[in-house]
Amino acid sequence: MVLTREQVDQYRRDGYLAFDAPLLSPADVETVGRRIVDIATGKRPDLPAEVFREERDVKTEGSPDPGDYDRYRVIRYLHKYDDLILSVCRAPAILDVVEDLIGPDIKLYTDQVFMKPPFHGSAQAWHQDSASWPFFLPHNHVTCWIAIDDATLENGCLRYLPGTHALGLVDRARVPVLVDQLQRDEVPVPREPGYGVFHHSLLLHSSGPNASPHRRRGLVLHYVRADTRYLGLDGERRGPFPLMRGRELAGRV
Repeated sequence: MVLTREQVDQYRRDGYLAFDAPLLSPADVETVGRRIVDIATGKRPDLPAEVFREERDVKTEGSPDPGDYDRYRVIRYLHKYDDLILSVCRAPAILDVVEDLIGPDIKLYTDQVFMKPPFHGSAQAWHQDSASWPFFLPHNHVTCWIAIDDATLENGCLRYLPGTHALGLVDRARVPVLVDQLQRDEVPVPREPGYGVFHHSLLLHSSGPNASPHRRRGLVLHYVRADTRYLGLDGERRGPFPLMRGRELAGRV
């Protein structure tokens, strides 16, 4: 184990763990950051449309041009098309922690890059990751969020409501009610570049807007146990879900 018993217990109690060692070296952070720039500015024309999930609100922020780095807010599925991002997903420094949290048989659901440009990065409302993944059972997945830039209180670092993963899946429409009851307990988690935080897929979390002159990018990796059941998505199979470590298990993800 790379985690202490105290760290595992804290994750199980609070639903998150701000890891105290870098997951990416400064050189790796620089390399990943440059790759994100290339992708966001159209220098990878081979990438399909599914990679670019969300553009900025052009009605309020002006019309983006193809070379505009701040055109996109969310980029995803890069492990399927980019060997550098796939190598990060397979990094032992990350998988060692994931194994201590969910066990030795690990698959990758997907990756995402969240972009918060200076003064324009919007807030992300309180939510549970599992609410977007109803096709997985049980809901016992772990998200690894890695800062590519400094993530601060001013530019929209992650915020958690500790222990809410133990409440199970909450109806999206009722989340604001629960947050109103618990928001006094929220914990912000600033991160330096290369450092990460791991959280349970049922833990309520959010991030604030970027009100600073500094960019805030986060590389997010979502891992599931290999024995997780997959219930399908509108009659179609999303995947394949690549094995990161351990065993393939017949009839599961």
